[in-house]
Amino acid sequence: MVGINATRALTTKYNAQLSCGRVQTPTLAMIAGREEEIRQFKPKEFYQLTAVTEQGSFAWSKGQTFDEAEAEKIARSLNGKEA
Repeated sequence: MVGINATRALTTKYNAQLSCGRVQTPTLAMIAGREEEIRQFKPKEFYQLTAVTEQGSFAWSKGQTFDEAEAEKIARSLNGKEA
């Protein structure tokens, strides 16, 4: 009843199709918050290790990092080793 009455009150007061409710209002707040996170997103370059073999190339899924020096250090430590 609260959501229905509040919706009616808002619609009447502002002469517009407005709505509110105990589920709708927090859900809209979550959507608005996520939209703001998306707008503030700044892409960052990341580095991923890839092994090249006679059978093809393989990307190491756990080998992603934003630190280029760390990626190079890991690559040097693995270079020439048998898989």
